Amino acid sequence: MTDKELRKLRRQDLLQLLLAQSREVARQQELGDELRGEYEQQQETDRRLKDKLDEKDAQLERLKKKLDQKDAEIAALRQQVARLRAGKGVKPEEVGSVTEIARHINDIFQSAQQQAEAYMNSLTGEVPPVELPEPEEIEEPEQALVPEPVAEPIPEPVVETAPDAEPEAPAAPEQPAPAPKREQPARRRHGKKNPAWVEQEEQKAPAALDRDDAMGIAKDLIKAGTAWLKKK
Repeated sequence: MTDKELRKLRRQDLLQLLLAQSREVARQQELGDELRGEYEQQQETDRRLKDKLDEKDAQLERLKKKLDQKDAEIAALRQQVARLRAGKGVKPEEVGSVTEIARHINDIFQSAQQQAEAYMNSLTGEVPPVELPEPEEIEEPEQALVPEPVAEPIPEPVVETAPDAEPEAPAAPEQPAPAPKREQPARRRHGKKNPAWVEQEEQKAPAALDRDDAMGIAKDLIKAGTAWLKKK
C-alpha cells in the first residue's frame, strides 16, 4: 500500500488494519513458539537416540572382542586336535598304558553293572544270583628283587621227661548242639510271592553293590582315568 492510499484511508480503516496486523503477528508468534517446542523435542529425541546408538556401538565392540577371543580359542583347539590326530601329542611308550587303562575302566564298569543287575534280579526272584569273575588287574612292571637276609633257625630246647610218665590223652572237643532245622517256606502263597520266602532269599543272596552305588563307583573310576589321561 502506497503513501497516497494510506492518506486516503480513514481513521477507522487504519484502526482495523492495525488490529488485523496485530492478530497476524500474534498468530505468527504462536506458530513460532509451537515450532520451537517441536524443534526442542526433536533435539531431545535425537540426543536419546544418539545415546542408544553409542551404547549399541559399545556392546558391538565388546561382542567383537569376545568373538576374536573365541576365534583364537577355536584355532588353538583345532591345532591341538590336529597334533593329537598326527600322533604328536602322545608318546609311543604311553600308547600301551593309555589303552590298558581304558580297557580296565571299561571292564570295571561292565562288571559293576552286571553285579547290580544280578542283585536286583535275585531280590525279585526271577534269576538266581550269579557270581561274576573279577576284572583283570593291570600288570605292573616287575621290580628288581632284593634278596632278604635269611635268619638262622634257633634250636628248640630239649625237655627231658620221666620214663614212667605217660602222656595225658587230649580232651575230646565239645560237639556243638545241632541247630534246629528251619522250615523252608513256600515260594508262593495264595497265587502271590510269599514274603517269608522273599526275605529268606534276600538273606541267601550274596552281598552285592546296589545299582546306584555300583554306577557311582564306575563313574568315579572313569573320572579318575580321564583326569590321569589329561595329565599325561
